[in-house]
Amino acid sequence: MLGFPLPIDQLKRLEALLDEAEALLRPYGLFYADNLLTVGRMIGFLEDPSFRNALMSADPTRTFSVMAWRIHVLCWAATLGLKQPGDLVECGVLEGFSMDAVARYIDLEQTGRGLFLYDLFDGAGGVGRGVALPQHDSDLAWRVEQRFKQYSRAKVVAGFVPDSFQIAVPEQICFLHIDLNDADAETAALDSLWDRLSPGAAIVYDDFGWRSHAAQHAAATRAMAERGVSILELPTGQGLAIKP
Repeated sequence: MLGFPLPIDQLKRLEALLDEAEALLRPYGLFYADNLLTVGRMIGFLEDPSFRNALMSADPTRTFSVMAWRIHVLCWAATLGLKQPGDLVECGVLEGFSMDAVARYIDLEQTGRGLFLYDLFDGAGGVGRGVALPQHDSDLAWRVEQRFKQYSRAKVVAGFVPDSFQIAVPEQICFLHIDLNDADAETAALDSLWDRLSPGAAIVYDDFGWRSHAAQHAAATRAMAERGVSILELPTGQGLAIKP
């Protein structure tokens, strides 16, 4: 459950202590996953049947369900965005679990909105190309397309962001999720899409509050400050902003 850098002996010791604490505190509103440990919280979203169904349907193997709190934030933000005109956009898709869960939660087909999913789908790395991950293989784009073919208005766009916006981009955007793992690419994405965002649109940065992504935190803070907007740092590591 822990992903931050520590010497291996310290990491094992800390994880053992946290496992013991988890057993003791489970009856007291404990959430322990995704580098997040809280006690005494309601965690009501885990009891929401609509959210649970969306999460489990998008992740039948439970591989990504440790990200439940992050996914809840996305579902909330997407629901807020639907109060405004426009489509939903994700920049940085990887395997597509997050937005699949969101699409199920908001019942994308019934909203009549489009869902645009942008990713290079290439783990080569380099400036503006994020970080190579095990999922980056020759079949990644195909797997994502298969995941989203159930949604008639979902469009998977492969290519380097923001250049790939030339292939397809919505006229208006009500929700934007940015998870490109690269400060320059994330700033370029916001610059390219800002004027298309409807007033009241929700913007979520996935890595805003993670120490391992300090460059992205600084770049996002600066880009939003230039537009007179502050980003709310969340305990999940995400950052949330609303376009004025």
